[in-house]
Amino acid sequence: MGEAWSPEIVVEKELAVRLIGKQVPEIWMETIKELGEGFDNTIFLVNGQYVFRFPRRQLAENLLRTEAALLPFLQPLLPIKIPVPIFFGEKSKEYKWSFLGYEFLPGDMPAELDKSNRSKLIRPLAEFLKCLHHIPVAKLTDISVPYDTIARLDIEKRKPRMIEKLKYLLELNESPILHMAINYAQKVEPIEVPKRDVLVHGDLHLGNMLVNQNKELTAIIDWGDVHLGHPAIDLAICYSLIYKEEREAFFAIYGEVDAISLELAKFKAVYTLVLLLAYASDKGSRKLYEEAIISLAIALS
Repeated sequence: MGEAWSPEIVVEKELAVRLIGKQVPEIWMETIKELGEGFDNTIFLVNGQYVFRFPRRQLAENLLRTEAALLPFLQPLLPIKIPVPIFFGEKSKEYKWSFLGYEFLPGDMPAELDKSNRSKLIRPLAEFLKCLHHIPVAKLTDISVPYDTIARLDIEKRKPRMIEKLKYLLELNESPILHMAINYAQKVEPIEVPKRDVLVHGDLHLGNMLVNQNKELTAIIDWGDVHLGHPAIDLAICYSLIYKEEREAFFAIYGEVDAISLELAKFKAVYTLVLLLAYASDKGSRKLYEEAIISLAIALS
């Protein structure tokens, strides 16, 4: 069985050039370089100005279609920039899925953050999530936004996979933090997820945030997992990014959250970080691994 990030199709640079050239003729392509890849998409930067995302799996194409309809509606409602599609590529004989193009949003993944850097992110993140989670669902009736069909907060379902990944990671690195994580994973008990559906980003972690040179939050990217689900799915970022003693400041801005939701957010944070560590190990991404292990230590504190 392949990993969650195993691709069905990988768009190489030469194919990206042909697809963009044929379907987006208004762009005179001078330069193109691969920015990277994620679980779902291969990403190219064109002329230093536009970003194109090509699905690697059928599931990813379905997610891009949701993005194409939803993100233009969301941008004016949010206090942080998000990528808004401006080019829409259709499936063809050369490539069986659609793809999207966006204006390039400058910035880098948050890295080497000290405590003051993390403190500086509290307010913009809390205000962003408060705004996102309070968008009336009734306003989305004309946009096909899915519900959480994969039970992202189902501890009983996800616990075995988390333990399996942690055992694999411990074979590679006998880190005390990984031992703390497997101890948490073995002890955590299933929690009945309260029924509450709000609009959530769905995959909010360091890899989907952009900061400037001053470590200030500039954008939230990769909205492929956006859906209607429990807010704890996004509140996991509070555990993976913010030190325990400063989380109260986050919730003073975001609003009060019940104890069950906090436990679910912590579980989601730990689970996501374990998958990121496994992904980073598989891909040989030392930077992502180092940032994820620091975040895991914070989440477990």
